[in-house]
Amino acid sequence: MRINKKGAFFHWIIFGVVAAIGLYFVLSIDVNVTGQNTKGVWQLSYVRATQDAQKDLLEIDQTARNAIALAVNNIGKEQLAKDLGCGVVKGYPVWNNKKGFCELKLDETIKADINKLIINKTNVPYEEIIYSEGAIIGKTNERKVIGSSLGVIPTSTKTAGLFTTYESYLIKPFELRYEYNPGFRVKVGSSFGKAYETIKEQAKSLLINCSTELNLKDCLDKNKLNTWHYTYCEKDYFAQEGRVVPFCVKTDGQGDYKLALDFISEGTLAVTGISTEFDKDQNLTTISFELYPGIKDYTIYYTNWLIAQSQIPPAKKAAEIFYTMPSGEGFDYFQKSINFSLASFDNNCPVNKEPNNVYLCSNMVMYSFIDNSLNTGNYLFAVIAIQDAQETTITSFTSLNVN
Repeated sequence: MRINKKGAFFHWIIFGVVAAIGLYFVLSIDVNVTGQNTKGVWQLSYVRATQDAQKDLLEIDQTARNAIALAVNNIGKEQLAKDLGCGVVKGYPVWNNKKGFCELKLDETIKADINKLIINKTNVPYEEIIYSEGAIIGKTNERKVIGSSLGVIPTSTKTAGLFTTYESYLIKPFELRYEYNPGFRVKVGSSFGKAYETIKEQAKSLLINCSTELNLKDCLDKNKLNTWHYTYCEKDYFAQEGRVVPFCVKTDGQGDYKLALDFISEGTLAVTGISTEFDKDQNLTTISFELYPGIKDYTIYYTNWLIAQSQIPPAKKAAEIFYTMPSGEGFDYFQKSINFSLASFDNNCPVNKEPNNVYLCSNMVMYSFIDNSLNTGNYLFAVIAIQDAQETTITSFTSLNVN
């Protein structure tokens, strides 16, 4: 007797499907339970728990909103006159650092008032209450729990539909436990924080445009609004400590705001206006560049490896550029550097300059030196600033022809 193989294969497929359906019903129905046995109870309990958590969070937000409305009446520019966490320079709070803007932290009095009002309703203490991006944010390490075990909130009897408690619609021995953080974030309206947000956006624009400029004042003069003044609102006085500049900002009807911005850059600080000169009679090389307030330490790099010019852009650290320079027997390339500081310099700007001295001539820094390896030929020079003990990048080279 011959059996059709295709038919047998189809037969076994049908048998497998039927067996799978049967196994499913056996596993899902033959469960020893106590109490009411209803399908979908796990899913229903999960939905019910998350729904209760969302209701609780909504109630917390509303409680916080009411508490904030009562407590923030006195919040204004006085809050911005304090250290926001980025430090204080010349009595002015610095609003930013390398990581970004520091958050406006509400003082202890305001925080205590908000906490007192919220705790009365929620029993949750908030360790940190800050103002950020147009909202007051409450942060806590507390965790709230919804569950089926005794002693876990909520303990009140539920009367929704067929079920009266969480236990009544859980398949034993399973139990429900759902945790969530009761923090809040409440948008604040009216005039609260409006001036702060406006000034913050203007500050962001200045930081974007000027953080990579060594000559901060020139850049700020071109980019700041007329409401921004240096140090004092009554009379501009440009002061700079490192890369930090204090400001006074006028607002419409909300007083004057005093702050400082840190123009420290993670990117490129370009030394510009570089020129070179070679005095053949004295064998003296002089390099000059623009003086930049707040920058005292510099390094001059020079080389006869002209291919270095093709290594930029993009701007690179000196070590990255000269890493590929050929060296060893058969190559006569060199790369040298000179470090110097403006801690002491000659302000007389003599015609005949001495080697290894720094001169300040009409707002230009000039450094002269003798190197006998600079004979006939072409050379490349670059100047970089030293910021926070770190070298900035090289953005371009200036050529010098010795003949």
